[in-house]
Amino acid sequence: MPSRPIERGRPGPGLLAHVLVSKYADHLPLYRQSQIYGRDGVELDRSTMADWVGKSTALLEPLAAGLLPVSSPFWRNTNWPSGTCAASGVI
Repeated sequence: MPSRPIERGRPGPGLLAHVLVSKYADHLPLYRQSQIYGRDGVELDRSTMADWVGKSTALLEPLAAGLLPVSSPFWRNTNWPSGTCAASGVI
């Protein structure tokens, strides 16, 4: 069985990416995503997706920390302590 992004988790990288893009890029709340999946016959509770979002945020923290100083002049002059990207809502 291929490795999964979330240890002992069921979602693969494609589903996690879809949930995250729907939430952050498409501004689709988790409860609405849950309703959409339900219409397709997939019972996916929003609390489950919220756990996935939290765990995905932790997985993406090093990427965000590496990209933020490069992507914007504002971030280049900001010295954030490690682990604050997710807590501040940047991700």
